[in-house]
Amino acid sequence: MNCSSSSLDLSLKMDNKTNTTTSPSTTFQLSANEILAWCIGYATVDAFIIVGNTIAIVIFTKSKLLRKRTNYFLLTLSIADMLVGCVSLPMFIHHVSVMIDSNVSPLFNNIYLTLDIFTGFASIFALTIIALERLYAVALPNWHHTTLSSVYFVLIAVIWFLAGIFGILRMLFSYKYVIGDAFYNSTMAALFTSLVVICLAYICIAVKVRWRINEKTKKTIEKNRKLAVTLSIVTLIFVVTWLPFYLLNIVFRFCKPSNCPHKIDYNVVLFSKFLQYCNSFINPIIYSFKIPDFRVALLRLFGRNTLSRPSSTWISLKDTRKRSGNLRQENGNGTENGIFRKRIGSSETEA
Repeated sequence: MNCSSSSLDLSLKMDNKTNTTTSPSTTFQLSANEILAWCIGYATVDAFIIVGNTIAIVIFTKSKLLRKRTNYFLLTLSIADMLVGCVSLPMFIHHVSVMIDSNVSPLFNNIYLTLDIFTGFASIFALTIIALERLYAVALPNWHHTTLSSVYFVLIAVIWFLAGIFGILRMLFSYKYVIGDAFYNSTMAALFTSLVVICLAYICIAVKVRWRINEKTKKTIEKNRKLAVTLSIVTLIFVVTWLPFYLLNIVFRFCKPSNCPHKIDYNVVLFSKFLQYCNSFINPIIYSFKIPDFRVALLRLFGRNTLSRPSSTWISLKDTRKRSGNLRQENGNGTENGIFRKRIGSSETEA
């Protein structure tokens, strides 16, 4: 692997004869068995990504979940993850497999890296918008309820537009139209800015939910708190699965043989990339465990009767009707008893 041009080019370029990769700071060597094992592991993750996100997309589009506009962004995230499973990861598996006996085609390598950057940043920006939307819902609930759906569609377009910009930058860098420093600095700035925004958004949500004690909005606060916890888990997993790979990129960027004499096993690089791809199948699992409506729709998709509790709105409606019926019955009984007592009193008077 030659990383001298950019630290983001962890592209597994190898010499035909030695199967040895080099970088400015390290030298790696992988056996055919190790390469085969990694390919099997990546293929397993790819199968989970495709199955999980296919189910998620079907549930979001076929059920009533899209009535909640927040789920527009979750659907966008599932589509981005599906693209990872259908495009980026299969290309990466091929990328790793050809290390056994041949070089990676430069054209194939450039296409793969462009698509990998595009799908990766689509996920990053989707998670960023999700966090900001949740903060908006908690901090300004009245404004949030009156926000037009067109605003959500514009934000979804922004997600894909920005991801496309970074994909184009990667392609231009491949053909030397963009210098390495500009590409590296822009991608690192976008990644870490997104991470900071996501973390700050959820910290603000936690503070707002903790100190907001208006009884009239108690149910809304509880609902937002649960959803914020779910999305925080998604974000935490995103950080854990993506950060190692980009930290390695920083190491490759600034570490030179003169000041970084220690060698890094290339299995560490492949493991960091493995974690990154795992993020794309973990998200649907989180949905099924933490979002009740998603779990109900999932069970219905497979033809199972759900034993879930009715929604709070339906429970409130039933309770209201029950109380109204009891009140009418009590009033009716009271009226009948009053008439009966009046009749008895009049009879006694006449007697």
